[in-house]
Parts: sequence; structure tokens; C-alpha cells
Amino acid sequence: MQQTPTIGYKGGFGTSKPLLKDLACLKVTPTKWYRLGLQINISENELDKIKANNPTDVDSCILEMFKTWLRNTPDATYAELKDALDRIGEHSVAAQLLQPSEHCPVPVRTISSAGRPLLQQSTAQQHLTSLSVSNEVEQYRTFLTATYECTQATEDQWPPVQFKEYIKLATVVKVEDFMEEDDCTRAMMNGNVEIIKKMKQPIKMKKIGRFEDGTLAKCIIVQGIPGVGKSTLAWQLGRRWGKKEILQHFQLVIVLRVRDERVQEAQTLSELFYHPDPDIQQSVGKWMASTLGEDVLLILDGYDELSSELQIGKQSIFARIIKGKELPKLSVLVTSRPSANRNLYQLCRKRAKCQYIEVVGFGKKEIREYVDLAFKYNLQLKERFNLYIEHHPHILSMMYVPINCAIVAELFKEKHKGNPPQTLTEVYTALTNTLLQRHEQKTKEKTPVGMPNTECHNLLKTHYSDLVGTIQDSAGLAGSLYSRGIISQSVRDKVQERVDLTTKEKSQVLINAVEAQVTTDPSMFQAFMEVLTEEPSLSTIVEKMSVLAVTSSKLTCFEGLSSTTLSQLQYVARLAYQGTLNDQLIFHDVQDNIESLGLLQKVPQLYSTSSPKASYNFLHKTVQEFLTAWYVSSLPTSEQRVFVKDSLTKPNMSITVRFIAGLTKFQTSPENMDALADIVISLETTDKRRLLENLHWMFETQNPTFIPRLMGNKERTFKSSYTHLNLFDLHALGYCIANSSTLWSVDLTCCILTDDCMRMLFLVEDGKAFHYITSLNLSWNRYIKTPSASLLGMMLKENSTLKELNLGRCELQPEALKEVIKGVQVNTMLETLDLSGNTIDNKRASCLGKNDIIL
Repeated sequence: MQQTPTIGYKGGFGTSKPLLKDLACLKVTPTKWYRLGLQINISENELDKIKANNPTDVDSCILEMFKTWLRNTPDATYAELKDALDRIGEHSVAAQLLQPSEHCPVPVRTISSAGRPLLQQSTAQQHLTSLSVSNEVEQYRTFLTATYECTQATEDQWPPVQFKEYIKLATVVKVEDFMEEDDCTRAMMNGNVEIIKKMKQPIKMKKIGRFEDGTLAKCIIVQGIPGVGKSTLAWQLGRRWGKKEILQHFQLVIVLRVRDERVQEAQTLSELFYHPDPDIQQSVGKWMASTLGEDVLLILDGYDELSSELQIGKQSIFARIIKGKELPKLSVLVTSRPSANRNLYQLCRKRAKCQYIEVVGFGKKEIREYVDLAFKYNLQLKERFNLYIEHHPHILSMMYVPINCAIVAELFKEKHKGNPPQTLTEVYTALTNTLLQRHEQKTKEKTPVGMPNTECHNLLKTHYSDLVGTIQDSAGLAGSLYSRGIISQSVRDKVQERVDLTTKEKSQVLINAVEAQVTTDPSMFQAFMEVLTEEPSLSTIVEKMSVLAVTSSKLTCFEGLSSTTLSQLQYVARLAYQGTLNDQLIFHDVQDNIESLGLLQKVPQLYSTSSPKASYNFLHKTVQEFLTAWYVSSLPTSEQRVFVKDSLTKPNMSITVRFIAGLTKFQTSPENMDALADIVISLETTDKRRLLENLHWMFETQNPTFIPRLMGNKERTFKSSYTHLNLFDLHALGYCIANSSTLWSVDLTCCILTDDCMRMLFLVEDGKAFHYITSLNLSWNRYIKTPSASLLGMMLKENSTLKELNLGRCELQPEALKEVIKGVQVNTMLETLDLSGNTIDNKRASCLGKNDIIL
């Protein structure tokens, strides 16, 4: 092989003009050429065009990039290029630009036997290059790409969401100021997407992780409410990286679903970055440690699903990575519900180059597009559906969350001849009922409702541990069971005479014998319950089993289902409840074929280990929250009270408590109402989150008799100023006011109210709410237009309670002011009116004729 002369840079390193033939010799890492282009001031449009022209040839992309740089920058220098290479971590390449006598040799062009130019490097450089793009890393990249392709949604999943539309329709919004209670988060949680879009600047998916100046973020926080598409976004990023569509400045993009048991149990880097081949897994872990994570994006999906210790604990590998203590050059993207904001903020507040992003749900335009898509084969039904959501704006407010939008649309298709859901509880009740009915259609279950042997068996199995751990006098209980013919003499004698058995072992013998007897003769179950009732120490467990047994045969929200299906539902609901108590989202060792109900699904083994056991999670976390609430609502009142009180201190339990309110309607017993009154009655609280949650819970009950009993005759104050409120917030507020039978002072200063919000407050319950308000502050609401001003004027004409009205700084237009003035002229009770900061002429001011008017 013939060697050409050494190529040196004439004039040495510094201000000399770079030569294209020398730049072509530089060994730029294939995944970094795009970043290098940004650093030498080549625009993204030019880089995208270069990439489009050479989609599979990285070497041509690099060469075209250097041509563009030399063409665009007449005064380009080697020094400028070296600085750019150092900024993106290409230190070994930058070293090639030094003079031959300095730190490393000048590149040497050789000709291979095939006639193609090759680049020779020193042994140290070759080792570094082989380490950065080793064969093991390339195999790991191939493994990741194949894994992401396996995460595509199945077409037979119900509800049949238009998955391909999700990310295109959902908007990713950049959050400038990430706080524990960010206003945009509050607006998003209440469906006020249109307002968010006016306040924040949308960004495209390919811009995630990059600031406007082209620099890369080291920590990216992606937050969003349940069901808005955070996980969909995370896996979409992984898939599109694997297809070389985005994020190509990263050598690896690793998506980890943190709810996975294997991920949560990881203690080392090698354990975290799984590969089926242990040798490759170890090599990748070592490579990550040696490079400190440079050129790698790690996506942690579902941070809020970690336990508190794993979120912020000093020994948590996740906390160390997010803080930058572990793999400091690694880029990390975290998806989370807003409930985990506080912990996330603690971890990343000291990090530089941190980007905050919010996944925003559907706006009005996206909802219309989704409805068009969902009802494209039945235009008449689409018209009926549009009328339904128009007359139920609180249902419309749920549809800003994509998964709820899909559920509401599909439920309407199946139940449009009956009564469509009115509350979130009714939506998920209908969803669960529909899934169970579809299950029965597939299995053709025709068993009449009752308590057959399978259900009795399942009840005993469900409470097996409780029974075994509670029985104190096993000998006495054995005698009682034998006298009723429930167990045999041999079982009784074994329990009473065997001194070598512990109390727990004797209890196990008893319950096993009862379980075998009940399986063959279900009538024995009632006899067994009667024996347990005679034992004072077993009263609590008896109450639990009795409530569940009654619930099985008299379920008002799941009528018409077979007893076998109801028994399976009880089992799944208890599973959800236990998971909620233990912060558990992944379940093992569940009943066979339980996923056929449609409520649970097998967890795809994306990074499976050799363990043969299957894993399951619920269709969505909100489904688990609903089933948890359903299980809690069947418990004794005392246990309901303990659960609800414990849940109030946990922001992530808000939806579960809302479901409990909707299922129990706070009317199971007078004791239950008294127990929960001290929770809901705190309407004067300064905690805005609690204040709105209280309203949501009361509305969810749909129990108008509960609210006046709770409120009493005391005049109430609702103050939620400087908070984004949406249709549902105003609907819930109006519902509570209209059904309270007491007077209210309402302060909605700077709540960014729209005309639809105002209409909801004034017209809910046929306009009854407005007649209970004595003071109304609507100042600084600049989105109030003529329609709502006209409605306000009309309501003022009929109102006999309002004494104070503040419309200051609303920037009302003359036509809107005209409508308000019409109402003020007729109203005889109004004492104080503030119209300051609005454009009002002297003629209209003189028409008001009121003494206490601020203009």
C-alpha cells in the first residue's frame, strides 16, 4: 500500500484559511455533524436540506456541511472550527487541527487497496474512536431501534383511539417559568388549552431539547396531566430517532418506562441499560461511565410513578442522574404528572441548561378534528354528539384530555340511545361497564347474578391472608365449624390436638378446609359467615366480606353482568386498591386470563429478563384510580373516612377522591356525611388547589341535598383570584352556589374568563346561581366580550341580591359596556359598581345614575 506525503496546514494552526481537501480528512463522529453545523453558524434549513439530499450517506453530509461553511464564511479559520469541535465534545478531532509538532500527529492520508482514502491516527486516538463507536454500542443501538418499533398501539385496543393523530394534534408548549404551581399547569389541568396557546409559544417535536440559540439542554422536564399523551410522546421520540428522523445529534436515545420492576430495581448503570446479551449490557454500562453519558439522551417516562424515595432519595440512581451527579454529560428527559413538580424542581433547580415543556391537550380545533374522524361514517350521529357536548360543556372540558376525548366519543357511539354520561365518574363507570359487557359477549357468559361457588371461592381467596392473620382461637372456631357441618372431624381434631402446629398454621388448615367445602357446596358460605359473626375478633373482616358479597349481587352501576364477571371485577378492584396503597402500577401473579376483562393488559416485555412471570398494568392509570375508588366505596364507612383523609395530603390522589364522591354521593349513611363534612367544607381555604377540588368533589356527587346540609346558613366566600378557570370550574362553582341555599361573595379577579366560562356561571341550573351572589369581582378579565356582557346585563335586570360588581380593567369595548349599562339602569339593588380601566364616554356614564360608581 503506497503512502502519500503528510498533509500539513500551511501557516500552521490559527487564522489560516481552511482547505476543503483537509477538512474532508477529519473524522467527525457521524451522529455529531448536525450539531457541528449549528456551532459554525449554518442554519437549520441548510442542514435539513443537506440531510434530505443525502439521507443515508453521512460522509456526504459532512462534506456538504464544510462546503456550505466555507461558502457562507469567507473569513473562516481553523481556530473557529477547533472551538466549535471542542464545544460539541469532539476533542480528538479538534486535536487533529494542531501543528504536527504539537499534541497529536497531523492527519495522514493513505490509499487503501481499493483506492479509497483512509485516515490514520495514533494508537490513543484509535482506541478513543473505537470506544466511542464500539461494536457493542452499535448493537445496542440496533436493539433499541427494534424495541421502539414494538411499542406501536394495537388496532384492536378499545377505545379505538386514533393513535396516529395524537402527537400531531396535541401541542407541546414551552414553559418559561417552571414553578410548583405554574399557572399554565393549572389551566391545563382544567382544560383551558385555548388560553395557554395565547400565553405560550408552541414548539415542534424536533426542537425538543434545543434552545433558540442552538445549544442543547442537559435536562428536559416534560409535564402534563393524566391522559394527555406524555408516554405517547416519549416513545414517539424513541421511534423517530430509530428511524433517523429526529434527535440524530445523539448517538443513543434510551427510553425507560420507570414503572417497570426491572428499571426500579436497578442499582448500577449496567442494570439500568438492559440488553439480552449480558456482555453487551456490561460493555454499554462501562462505555456510558467512560464517556460520562456524552451524546446520549435518556428518557425517563413516568417519574411521578416512582415512590418518594426513588424520586428524591440520596441513593436513588434516578435522582442522581436528574441532578447531574451521575453521568454529568448525559442529556435526560423526564415525563411526569404535575403532582411530582415539587420533587422535580428540587432536583433540577441548580442545573444549567434546563428546559421545561408542557404537553397540552386538544384545543377546540383538535376536538373538532377528532370528532370528524371518529364519526366520519355516521354524520347524523356526529350532529347529535356535537349537540350533546354543546349542552354539557363540563363534558366538553374533559375532552381537552385526548384519552377522555376518545372515551367520551366511543361511549356515545355505543350508548347514544340512552342517557350519556354527565360526570367524570359516570364516564369511567360507563367505560368499565362497556369493557365488561364486551368481555361477556366474547366469552358468551350467561350465568345469572348471584353467589355461585366460584364467587364464594374468590371471596375466600381474596381475604385469605386477613382471615389467617386475624383468627385467635383456632380450636374454638374449629369446634363451631364442625358443629355446623362445614369441616370434617379429622380437620377439627387436627386443629385442636396437634401441639406442633402454630396458631397461624392451624388457621391455614381451617380456611383451606372451608375453601374446599365451599367450592363444592356454596350454601356453606353463608353458614361460614354466620360462624365468623359470632367471633368478636373477626368483626372487621366479616364486615368487609359481607359488604363485598352484597355488592356482588346488587351492583347499581354494573347491572346485567354475570356473577363470574362481577367476581373478577371485585378481584381487579382490590388489586387496584392494594396497588394504590403501595404505589404499585405493575402487578404479577394475577388470576389467569384476567386481562380478558379489558381493564388490565399485559405489560410488553420491552426490556425483558429471563424471568418467566408475566406483568400487568391497568389500561390507564385513571382506570386504576376509578377501580380503587369503587373498591373503597364498598368498604365500611370508618375505612372510607380514613382513606379519604389520608388521601387529602397527596396531590396525586385527587382524582381517586373525586371518583369516591361520585360513587358514594356522600349519602351512604349520616356518619359518612359527618365524617367527610370537615374535609369538603373548607371553602374559605387559601389553598387554590384544594378550593377547586372541593368544588369538583361536590359536583361529582350530583347530590343536591348534600350541599345545603354541608353549607348551612352561613354566607360563603369563594376567592380564586389569579387562577386560570375553565368551563368545568365555573360549572361546578355555579352548581354548588345554586344548590347551597345561602348567599355568596365571589372573587374571580384575573381568572382569564372567556365568554363560554361566563355563560356557564350565569346559566347553570337555569341561572339560579346568580341569584345567590351578593358581591362579584370580575376585574382584570380581558377576555370578556360582548356576548357575556350582554348576558350579564340581562341577569342584572332580574337580580335582587347583587350589591357589589367590579368590572375594572376588563378592557370592555363600547358595545359590551352598553349591554352592561342596560342592566345596571334597571337593577335597584346594586350599591357599588367599578368600571375603571374601561373605555366609557361621558354620555354613557351619565346614564348610570348611581352614586357609588368608579370610572
